[in-house]
Amino acid sequence: PDHRRRTGHQPRPVRPGHRLRPGPADHRLRGQPHSHARPTPSDGGQVSIGCRDLRVTAGGRQLVAVPELDIADGETLAVLGPNGSGKSTLLRALAHLDSASRSGTVLLDGQIATTSDLRRAVAAVLQRPVLQRATVLDNAAAGLRLRGVRGAEARQRAESWLDALGVAHLAQRDARTLSGGEAQRVAIARALTVAPRVLLLDEPFTGLDATTRADLLADLHTALDQLSASV
Repeated sequence: PDHRRRTGHQPRPVRPGHRLRPGPADHRLRGQPHSHARPTPSDGGQVSIGCRDLRVTAGGRQLVAVPELDIADGETLAVLGPNGSGKSTLLRALAHLDSASRSGTVLLDGQIATTSDLRRAVAAVLQRPVLQRATVLDNAAAGLRLRGVRGAEARQRAESWLDALGVAHLAQRDARTLSGGEAQRVAIARALTVAPRVLLLDEPFTGLDATTRADLLADLHTALDQLSASV
């Protein structure tokens, strides 16, 4: 069986201090998130997203330093580290969402990616969902509208993912009235609706109670089985 399939698959972990690859020691800040990267995926699959010499600094302080990282199509990668180690900064840098000083390159399919490329290929779900002052359905379809998909097609695709995440019955509700778990389900549906090549999840279950978190994880697992996105 393909070990990259999500069914029964544990994500490949990334721990602080884990060496990227054999070679001379490189000087990183203690506690930063580091990645076990390979020049090519071990199963010969295509590399979806990656980076080379990606560094982020703010106020003269280096927040993230990742010499090399490759994530294959359909692969799930977990970035592990203590609070403040730069996990969120790394994800934002990969998507060109950060406002700090960034150097190095982000790659899509082995080619240098522009911000426009990443906007089309990447969707992100953050710790705290940011929903517009509109209905749940309008929020779920927001990413599609930004990509030029409108009308009945946008509504149909958004409704499908709201249903997959168990919140289709809330489609006409004001998004500002949702509970934390409901809002996060809508944010995930919005991300999945655009069929992203890469899905970035920045601790989206933080602050949810254990039961809600377990239910949402199960629904997300099922939803991801319908995509081939790198996560």
